[in-house]
Amino acid sequence: MRNESSNEFLVEGLHGLDPFTGQSLVGNLALRGDGATILPADAIQEFNQQFNAKAEYGWKAGASVNVGLKSGTNALHGTAYSFFRDIGTDGRDFFNVASSQPKVNGAMQQFGATVGGPIKKDRMFFFLGYEQQNYTQGSASSTSVAFTDPSMLSCTGAGTAAFSCNPITNSVAGARTPDASNHLILACLGLPAANRSAQSRSMVSLDPNCNPLSTYPNALNGTTWLVAHGGNDHGATADPAIGITQYFPATQIENRSIGAVAKVDYTLNDKNTVNGFLFTGNGNNEGETTRALPIWGNRAYQTPIMVAGTWTWLPSSSWANSFRVGKARIYAYYRGLDMLSGTTPTQLGLPTGVPLVTPDDGIVENAGYPQSLAINSLNAIGSRNSETRGPGESLEFSDQINYLRGNHSLRFGGVFMTQAQNGATWANTRGTFGFGRGADSTGQGNGLLSFVAGQNAVPDNIPGSQNAFCPSPGVIVGASPSGATCVGAVMIRSQPTGLESASLFYGNPESHVRRKSLGFFAQDD
Repeated sequence: MRNESSNEFLVEGLHGLDPFTGQSLVGNLALRGDGATILPADAIQEFNQQFNAKAEYGWKAGASVNVGLKSGTNALHGTAYSFFRDIGTDGRDFFNVASSQPKVNGAMQQFGATVGGPIKKDRMFFFLGYEQQNYTQGSASSTSVAFTDPSMLSCTGAGTAAFSCNPITNSVAGARTPDASNHLILACLGLPAANRSAQSRSMVSLDPNCNPLSTYPNALNGTTWLVAHGGNDHGATADPAIGITQYFPATQIENRSIGAVAKVDYTLNDKNTVNGFLFTGNGNNEGETTRALPIWGNRAYQTPIMVAGTWTWLPSSSWANSFRVGKARIYAYYRGLDMLSGTTPTQLGLPTGVPLVTPDDGIVENAGYPQSLAINSLNAIGSRNSETRGPGESLEFSDQINYLRGNHSLRFGGVFMTQAQNGATWANTRGTFGFGRGADSTGQGNGLLSFVAGQNAVPDNIPGSQNAFCPSPGVIVGASPSGATCVGAVMIRSQPTGLESASLFYGNPESHVRRKSLGFFAQDD
């Protein structure tokens, strides 16, 4: 449960609970990210907030907030409002440094309207409200991505078994030079041919001799694993504080939150009134902040609906009775965009053997890229876990009796609630893989080499110009390609396999929970 679950939120005296969060689904949060649905601001007549509340608000330990909705009147009346901002009116924030980063996008539109009036004069009234928020928030975050640009290299023997490359000096912003720890082709050439994984090469379209094929750096089937990355693109900077492989993907989050409410009030006579309202909404949060490919972004989506009504009976000046009933229902999910595309592990060339699972909404929950492909010294690539919530339902009956007697205001009543929660978290059902991250590795230098090796060994070798890897403090001595040697560099120690770790969840994580709650209270104010 989240921290906000310590507080109680009611609309017209009813909870309308989302069984998963324990919060009202009116103005609820998404599974990840920001608020997903909103109650139109101009539809609120009043709200009451209490701390250390009395017995009638005994559901939660924190504050109790009760929101009352507006009603129509004998006069037709409406409102409209709008607010906006965009990138042209926004300045950079503290983290979006002008000297080394592109300006991030930021935009927001918030608008809404209400209208209310009579259905039958003095007896029946209606009220409608709508609000929508759209905002885009860019990210100044960077990610560390391997270089793939062949123009950063000086190569000979293209298309043959004699293919060989050396890095072009100062081909990275800041007068820096790539090597086999950060350039894919150099990493491939840094391993003996027998130790290059065919599966790893196929993922980035390199032939057995490390020649780039037509779809490089994408797989031959079109699957994208590594983005095209050169030494002077995507926010490349000479700032020495920015890592050599840093890549500013200019990603952003796009959020849409919608809320709509309709209410009808009917005065039966001077002792009986009834009212009912319908709330519905839609929330959609999509994007990514740290991963280089948009397909590795995620979408958080939910659709709530709440129907409720109140009957108020005033039999005398001393007695009052309020009976309420409400039904709430919500469906939500948090999923990777690659999973929504339906791409299967087999199509990616990484068959896991785990059967594909398709719940009621028709989405294959364990489709898409692996959850994480972690290459030491580079940011992880791949997708996210997926999570579904719903349908979640709650049904609530509430009755409260008030009695005035002398200086006493007596209140007593009760609440009966049923909740049904259905959901699942599909974590690691597509696998996680780690390359060059164990105790046998030299740390920052060999993650990319380990990826190319795959399940093959990474042998002992002295870095040299032939394998295009001569990290500082090493110095290349002699003429390339055959006569050059690397003097002073640290040896890459042997690893039995480049793939240091792998894990996979197998099974069905769906859960189905049913709850019933019954409460009574009595108090004297």
